[in-house]
Amino acid sequence: MKYIFTFLILFTGFLAQAQDENTNTFKFGIKGGVNASVINNTVNVGASTKTDFHIGIFSELRSNSVAFQPEIIYSRQGCETDYNFYAYYNRGNTKINLSYLNIPLLLKVYVIKGLNIHAGIQPGLLLAANEKGEITEHESGLGGPRPTSKSIDKDVKKDYKSTDFGIPIGLGYNFSSKFSASLRYTYGLTEVNNDAEITGYRERVGVGSEKMTNRIIQLSLGYSL
Repeated sequence: MKYIFTFLILFTGFLAQAQDENTNTFKFGIKGGVNASVINNTVNVGASTKTDFHIGIFSELRSNSVAFQPEIIYSRQGCETDYNFYAYYNRGNTKINLSYLNIPLLLKVYVIKGLNIHAGIQPGLLLAANEKGEITEHESGLGGPRPTSKSIDKDVKKDYKSTDFGIPIGLGYNFSSKFSASLRYTYGLTEVNNDAEITGYRERVGVGSEKMTNRIIQLSLGYSL
């Protein structure tokens, strides 16, 4: 809540300035690009970066060198895993695909012509969650555990929190009045795990206080309509 309050104070100051200027401009456009995401602080899973995509719309209200840019973005996030949750008894490689509707609210400062730095807040709503890949289970039996390989493709939305919140920060560049690009890093602040089994395991190994959070790098291209 304190992040939202701070942002609203800054935004109110920007609007007050904008009302006093005669050089206000407004843009609306579409954008999309590549994601490189991971879920931080996973345990016994070996999470690594997953590549996917994002697409959405944006607007920009600019006053001189300062601008406010809200966005609505469909973003495919998550991670790749080296699955080892029960040590010897379960192994494999899967992809955790988390689909979010993110709403970045950004303050931008143009430092030189065309180049801006930006930061803000990003609430998000989880739309879907899926885990897909190959795992090997070891079942107890005569002569010792027997390995059984199988493919998984399952809905895991109940295992993740329905909302997310992060802090985006990045650089952007306007090539012209129509075309732009940006590189952004979003640092997740809220716990994404909602799986009681994983929570119990994390507490048993002494890392229950560390949040599992989203981390994402986005490279985007935008077009103003």
